[in-house]
Amino acid sequence: MKDKKRGFFRSIFRGLNLLRLIILNLIFFILLFLFIAGIYKYNDGTGKQKNTRITVYADSLLLINPAGRLTEKPDEFVWRNYLLSDTTSDAVLLSDITDALRHAAHDRRITGVLLDLTGLYGISTGHFTELKTALLEYKESNKPLYAFSTSYGLGRYYIASFADHIYLDPMGEVDLSGFYTESLFYGEMEHKLGVRWNVAHAGAFKSMAETYTRTEMSEGVRNNNLSVLKDLWHTYLQDIATNRAADANSFEAYTVNYNDALRKVNGNSAQAALDANLITDIGTYEECGVELGVLDEETYNLSSRDFINYNNYNKSFKKKETDNRIGVIYLTGSITGTTGNTADNADSPTLVDLFDEAADDDSIKAVVLRIDSGGGEVNASEDIRRSLDRLSKKIGKPVVVSMGDIAASGAYWIASSADYIFCSPYTITGSIGVFAVSPSIQKAVQEYFGIRADGVSVSGRMPYSIFRNPTDAEKTQSELEVMHTYSIFLDTVAQGRNLPRATVEELAQGKIYSGAQAKELQLADELGGFTDAVNYAATKAGIKETYSLKVLYKEPPVADEILKTLLAENARFYKTADLQVLHELFGLHSKKGFYVYTPIKAPTEER
Repeated sequence: MKDKKRGFFRSIFRGLNLLRLIILNLIFFILLFLFIAGIYKYNDGTGKQKNTRITVYADSLLLINPAGRLTEKPDEFVWRNYLLSDTTSDAVLLSDITDALRHAAHDRRITGVLLDLTGLYGISTGHFTELKTALLEYKESNKPLYAFSTSYGLGRYYIASFADHIYLDPMGEVDLSGFYTESLFYGEMEHKLGVRWNVAHAGAFKSMAETYTRTEMSEGVRNNNLSVLKDLWHTYLQDIATNRAADANSFEAYTVNYNDALRKVNGNSAQAALDANLITDIGTYEECGVELGVLDEETYNLSSRDFINYNNYNKSFKKKETDNRIGVIYLTGSITGTTGNTADNADSPTLVDLFDEAADDDSIKAVVLRIDSGGGEVNASEDIRRSLDRLSKKIGKPVVVSMGDIAASGAYWIASSADYIFCSPYTITGSIGVFAVSPSIQKAVQEYFGIRADGVSVSGRMPYSIFRNPTDAEKTQSELEVMHTYSIFLDTVAQGRNLPRATVEELAQGKIYSGAQAKELQLADELGGFTDAVNYAATKAGIKETYSLKVLYKEPPVADEILKTLLAENARFYKTADLQVLHELFGLHSKKGFYVYTPIKAPTEER
């Protein structure tokens, strides 16, 4: 009887185990099928993207209608695109827009371009130079350029200003509110919450240090920030005035006296923009389509004129692979020494590996380092700089830096060792200074929780503890080490830029500079964009034949990227613009708490 019972349960367990194996195998084969299907969705099984045949008809209108956040850095999460829907990503590649414009400039089949900018956001000043270069190349073809948006901010209007016809929705406005920057100050946290920030810094204008000790900007930092923003604003006004064949002063007057302009037209912001010569036409998207011959005047249905979307248009051009390549490395976000903090950080282990990859790849003849970073950890910045220096000086492959929005503090530490530096007139750079910061919550835990920390040390020195305030000896130690690091920073810049140390010391002190100012002060070599940097790198490497670009990046593990995709929406929820600086700083983990970082952000048009 017992044997029968035993056999009965054994049969049940075998059945359950078989069912378990069937379910697991079924899940495995489903995932395998999705994986293979994803690969064949994006390529032909040879490792190369499919060349889908795209037909471009004569007398076609090119529609450039990007929807999402403008970015320069290609999406590294390629496995997400294979396994999951790409709708979680709203990134719009800058190169997709500029490539389409350049192709259209020389394509007889394209007889006009419409820029529908309504869905584009995240346009920062660092994008302006590349956009300007591509738009001017298209303009040289003498083909008409049209722009439409339901409203224009600083970024969208900069792009639209190149157009021959600028359309604005009747309910829209042109908001040229000027450039500004702001910082959060934590100086009252000890009084309010019992949290003390212990700060040591080198550089009288090191703005990040004073955010912990003050309640507002110091006069020196305020004037420095204002000087740079005024320079950027002047450049912006000159650019759009040149594009509109108008006086820059009239556009500045529009910004300063905007309410007066609104009163004259009873609050009609679209009419105010038309009266100020900022736009050429007021009309809906459908009315714009009718004037361009794309939509029927009566029904708004598609008319006989052909048009093609810019994404499909770009696919009609095959990218040529060559034996001569320019490697492209992106350094974006806060510089940290640890991997896996956030996708927005530039971690030194990954970047060091990318420079090593460029050194080992014989097809890569030179490297362009594209920087958009306010700095970060000292040691991480130095690790990256050494890798750059090794590639340039030891391996003999030129390294050219292209500065985007911002390349300051630790990012400039790295850039200073490059063979050549390009910066945009809109770049914010400099901030040569160092600070150390560590919090202590001694007062908070004592007053609110009745907790006290105590201990003994055989040497009289104790390791850092968040539960006690630093001693005078510890403060002195921190100050001495910060000054030593600052001295290394000065020497690094002096050597890299071939400048007298005294000159660098005068330019340092944590001051920031616009790109134009940096060029004049020899902190950069030339004003120009990413394309200029690539062309210079090819010339420096002695490439006389056709060359191609190879973007170097580290592909994350599949599991990590699936998890990041699932958490993407939550990340968007907590990472608001107002908390961006905190988000970046808390992503840094310097063991000593030493940073070469600046909190200033480039002007960016959001939604």
